Amino acid sequence: MTYLIVHPDNHDKLTAVKAVLKALKVDFDEAKTKYNPEFVAKMAEGEDDIKSGNTVKVAKYRTNIGVLPKFSQV
Repeated sequence: MTYLIVHPDNHDKLTAVKAVLKALKVDFDEAKTKYNPEFVAKMAEGEDDIKSGNTVKVAKYRTNIGVLPKFSQV
């Protein structure tokens, strides 16, 4: 199935699009944001963690970055 994402630039156009879809008996979903609600919730949770100081500094793990085990040559 193909999906359409419509971006009406004013309320009158939005109302007209809804009326046409209803007249054609086409199911549609309406959202106030273009982002997935689960994603928005995770971002808010991350911001709350930062505000509460629940963070990890990258420098703590820097010593292990770029270090590869040495292999003996055959």
